[in-house]
Amino acid sequence: DKDNTESTVIIDAEENSKSEIIIIYRSKENYNIEYKAQCTINAENNSFVKVTKINLMNDSIHFEDVNESFIKDEAECLFSVIDIGAQTSSVKYSGNLEGRNSKNEIKSIYIGSAEKKINNDYECIHRGAKSSSDISVKGALAENAVKKFKGTIDFRRGCSGSKGAEDEYCM
Repeated sequence: DKDNTESTVIIDAEENSKSEIIIIYRSKENYNIEYKAQCTINAENNSFVKVTKINLMNDSIHFEDVNESFIKDEAECLFSVIDIGAQTSSVKYSGNLEGRNSKNEIKSIYIGSAEKKINNDYECIHRGAKSSSDISVKGALAENAVKKFKGTIDFRRGCSGSKGAEDEYCM
């Protein structure tokens, strides 16, 4: 509703745990509002976390989705975005691969039509040795829709043997 314009989710995956979380954002009315979603993922040692976020907001919403993860030793975080709704949609994700053999996968799909504006900013910061990341973004634009994409894989001191991959495709 128009009085609820932001949300915060904190996911704490304990050591040796497995979790799958699906978050769906939708709006009932044609309110012309700005909505901000925030999510923090803490993946402890040897945990697996899969988070899927689905944007089904109406065409008058300005949607901002800010996410971060902290991934420890032998932990894995799979972060997926399905971006279909909102007039403007901005998704930012920062994955912090802090632990040895930590893994981060980002999968994103989007569809833009009419005057939709899409902004995707995905970042994986490697700090742990032998960490790995993969950023994969795919989408389609029609009419006057526009998108911006920024993908960053940052290898920091201490991440020897780490690897990262990134691909983006728009039709």
